[in-house]
Amino acid sequence: MVRLLAAVWQFGLPVVLVLFGAGALVAAVTDRERPRLRQRIGWFGLVVWLKFAGEAAFGDGRPRLEREWKGLVAVLLGLAALVWLVKWLRWRRRDAARRDAARRDADRREAAQREAGRREAGRRDAGRRDAGPA
Repeated sequence: MVRLLAAVWQFGLPVVLVLFGAGALVAAVTDRERPRLRQRIGWFGLVVWLKFAGEAAFGDGRPRLEREWKGLVAVLLGLAALVWLVKWLRWRRRDAARRDAARRDADRREAAQREAGRREAGRRDAGRRDAGPA
């Protein structure tokens, strides 16, 4: 029983974590919705990524296979974070452009309404002058 648990821990866990990293990358690439910044998940993901990257880079006492799979997980999670960041920045820029366009349209409508009000006031004043004193 102990050997089974050791084998699962030694071989099953790395496979699951590599699949998780690949899933995170696939999810980041295929997601079409607006990326949302989830601060708690972001900090947790950063800590996990740093742990895997650090153990892969500086884990001198660890077996080679362990360092390799941890490095692979770190690369996959890093790529997923990079894809998410690029998408988030793109959406942010697109939202800013939409806000600017909406603001310009509102300013144009407001200016047109002011101009129409001035014209109407000018017509009323002209009508009063033509009518003369009452």
